[in-house]
Amino acid sequence: MVNSKAEALLKFRESNLLDSKISAFRYPVPAVRGINAQVPDFFMSDLDRRDKRFKTNKAFKQCLQQTLQNYDIKLHGANPTVLWSGGGFTLLQPLEADVILEMESIYSEFDEPSRKLMHYAEKLMTDNNADLCHKPSFENCMIRIPGSYNSKYVQRNDNDEIVSMTSQSTMSSWDGYKPNVRYLKIFGII
Repeated sequence: MVNSKAEALLKFRESNLLDSKISAFRYPVPAVRGINAQVPDFFMSDLDRRDKRFKTNKAFKQCLQQTLQNYDIKLHGANPTVLWSGGGFTLLQPLEADVILEMESIYSEFDEPSRKLMHYAEKLMTDNNADLCHKPSFENCMIRIPGSYNSKYVQRNDNDEIVSMTSQSTMSSWDGYKPNVRYLKIFGII
């Protein structure tokens, strides 16, 4: 945990940019009487090339294109940041949100509705092709820093020396548009 941008940059440099990530949400997650008080104003989608559903690189790239089309259509013109990790794509999308679902009586029957919103949004945008291991929450919504290295894709020699690394790269950048969270129509209500 760090307390400033300068401290975060120092930690990234100390790690040689290996597995450098930053949380999309505040930590600790704000709560009122033990109930989430974080506005669901961001979600991410993770497409993993190693997923057995993608038999070819072409199928994987087609899935990315369909996912981007879903963002555009279902979120009324959304254009997320797309990052390449060396093994897949991560799509980052801020939302305009003015409601804490846990604080609304209409969602009282649901357990963790804001967290479920993030899962629902990812599935909706990727047509259920998101990485099955990806389970975003306010506590673990970690974003890799562009230009950093994913240790899963670092190659080492017999002496454990790094011989090659694939850096996190930005394929396309967010255009500043925040679609309203209500476009997601979570649970058919919002």
